[in-house]
Amino acid sequence: MKYRKTVVFTMGVALAGHCACLSAALVVYDDGQTHHVNGGGTIRVQDSPSGIPTTVYIVGGHIPYGAGCWGNSQINVLGGKIESSLIAHDNSRITVSGGYITNGTRADDASHLLISGGLFHGGITAMDQSDVEITGGRFETDVDMLFAHEQSLITIYGSDFNYPYGAITATSGVLTGTLANGDTIRWSFNRGGIVPGPYYHPGSIILAVPEPTTLLLLGLGAVMVRRKC
Repeated sequence: MKYRKTVVFTMGVALAGHCACLSAALVVYDDGQTHHVNGGGTIRVQDSPSGIPTTVYIVGGHIPYGAGCWGNSQINVLGGKIESSLIAHDNSRITVSGGYITNGTRADDASHLLISGGLFHGGITAMDQSDVEITGGRFETDVDMLFAHEQSLITIYGSDFNYPYGAITATSGVLTGTLANGDTIRWSFNRGGIVPGPYYHPGSIILAVPEPTTLLLLGLGAVMVRRKC
C-alpha cells in the first residue's frame, strides 16, 4: 500500500499592515514506492526508513510552497506549477521535462539535476559536489541565471554558443546559444561568487556537443509527451 504523511502547519504573512494566516500542507513521501502527484502545499520526497528510495512524478497542479528531494530518492517534474523553489539534496535526483518553476532550481550536496524542458523563472544553482545537465528548457529572465559554486559542475548541451566548447574559464559573463532541443538561451552566469575571497570557490560550467544518443532520447521524449497529450 502506498503511503504518504501530511503535516498541516500555519504560516503568518504580513500583508499591507495586516497579518494573514495561511495553512499549508507538508506532504512527505517516504515509503520507497512510486507516486504520481497533482498539486499540494509543500512536497518532500525522501528514502523510506529502511533506506529504499522513493520516486515522485509531479504531473500537474499547483505546489505553492516548493518541492525538495533527499537521500537517494527522485522527483520527476512533468507538469504543474511549482512556486518557492525546487531543490535536490544529498544524493537525490531531480529531472525536469515540463511544468513551470517560478523561483529558482538548485542542486546541493552530491545531488543530480537534469533539465530537458519546462519553463523557468529564476536561476539554476549548483552547490557543493552536485552536477547539473541542461539540454532544453525555456527561461523567462536572462539576469543572474547560472550559478556554479565549490566543486559543482554544470554541463550545457547545445550549439552556436558565444564561448568555445569545453570549460568556461571566465568567472562571470553572458552565455548565448541554442540548447540541444532547439531552445535559445541568453544567460548571465557566475562561477563561485561576485567578489573573490576566502569563500570564493568557483564551480565548473562545461559547454558540450550533444551526443547522438542524447539527441535520440530527446526525440523519444518529445514523442512520448505527444502521445500522452
